Amino acid sequence: RKVILNQPVYENIVEMITVQILKWNKEDKGKKIEDRQAIIIYINTGGGDVFTGLNLCDVIKYSKTPIHGVILAYAYSMGGVIFLSTHKKYMFTNSSVLIHDGSTTLSGSSGKVKDLQKFYSKVDDRLKHAIIDNCNITSEEYDDNADREQYMLADECKEKGICDFIVGIDCSIEDVI
Repeated sequence: RKVILNQPVYENIVEMITVQILKWNKEDKGKKIEDRQAIIIYINTGGGDVFTGLNLCDVIKYSKTPIHGVILAYAYSMGGVIFLSTHKKYMFTNSSVLIHDGSTTLSGSSGKVKDLQKFYSKVDDRLKHAIIDNCNITSEEYDDNADREQYMLADECKEKGICDFIVGIDCSIEDVI
C-alpha cells in the first residue's frame, strides 16, 4: 500500500493516487480504522496545480484508511500542502518543505479577469486553511509571510507541527517502509 508522488502535481498523478486510495478504502470497508493497513505516500515533488492538489487533499482527509506521508527529499508548494493533509507525517533530517502563495497568470477581458480574481481569492483562502488547519502556523503568521518563500528543514517543520516524526531521531527507517 505504497504510492509515490515524484513528479509535478497534475491530473495524471493525482488521478492515479486517488484511484489507489479509493480502491484500498473499498477493500477496507467494514474494518475498524485501527485494523486497516496504512497507505504510505512517498513525496518528492516541486508542486504543481492547486486545483487537482486540493482535490487530492480532500481524498486523503476523508480516507478512513490511515494515510502516512513521507518526504524523501522535498515537498514544495502544492506538494507540501498534500503532505500536510496526511494523517501521520514523516521527514528525513535533510528533507524540506516550501510553503508559499503560489503563482498565477490572468488574461482576458476586464470583466472576466475580475471574475477570475474573485474566484482565485476563494481558492487562496481554501489553500490557507489547508495549511493552517493542519499545523501550528497561525492565521496571522501565514498572512505575515504570504508573499514570502518559506523553506523549512525537518527540525523547523517539526516545531511548526508540519511533520510528526523525523526519521532517525523520533522513529526508525522501518517505520516508513
